[in-house]
Amino acid sequence: MRSCSVLFCSYVLPFLAVSSFLFPHPVEAGTFILGPALIVNQASLGGDTPPDNHYEGITGFGGGIVLDYYLKDDVALSFQPMFVQKGADLVWERHDEELGRVEFRSNYISIPVALRVMGTGRNRLYAHGGIDFSFLLNATRTENGMTEDFDDGFETFELGASFGLGGLIAMGSGFLMVEGRYAQGLSNIVTHNLTATQDVHSVKTTGFMLIVGWLFSLGGAAQ
Repeated sequence: MRSCSVLFCSYVLPFLAVSSFLFPHPVEAGTFILGPALIVNQASLGGDTPPDNHYEGITGFGGGIVLDYYLKDDVALSFQPMFVQKGADLVWERHDEELGRVEFRSNYISIPVALRVMGTGRNRLYAHGGIDFSFLLNATRTENGMTEDFDDGFETFELGASFGLGGLIAMGSGFLMVEGRYAQGLSNIVTHNLTATQDVHSVKTTGFMLIVGWLFSLGGAAQ
């Protein structure tokens, strides 16, 4: 009897634990998955630039809430209200020598609405694709060490699109979410010329995001 107990503790219990982590346990249609997420955004700008100028990206941060509703066990509609930092430096160079730099920084409330298509296992890879609705909170412009409000220089609303690949890793009663995402602004964000002397009237945001979150079923433990 004792040998059976040792056998059970030594082999059966570890096998069951590994099985619960690795083997398929699908999330069913109608399930809500919710949780917080943190964001690192390698942001930049694209579009018009004066001669001998280019944009240099910055690292921004943010966070928000992920809410997924499963239309099917392998398709979810995702709403993700989040705070995101965007911007770039407009750098003036000639013969590889930096002659000037203007820093643009902006903070947004962004609401991506996307579809996630994924596998049906408990641990699952997914593809993300959708539309982003972003609302400007504030913006600044810094040149020669002087920072000024630049809210009037940026549009209050930005339309964008995002695409990404990620994974949901089952851990206990929830999922660890890890995703890499590319976000591309579709609408012009500037209201007037970005610089005092050059023609810079059309600018769009870009960003490569790393998103890490912890999601759990509103109905209890992840199925």
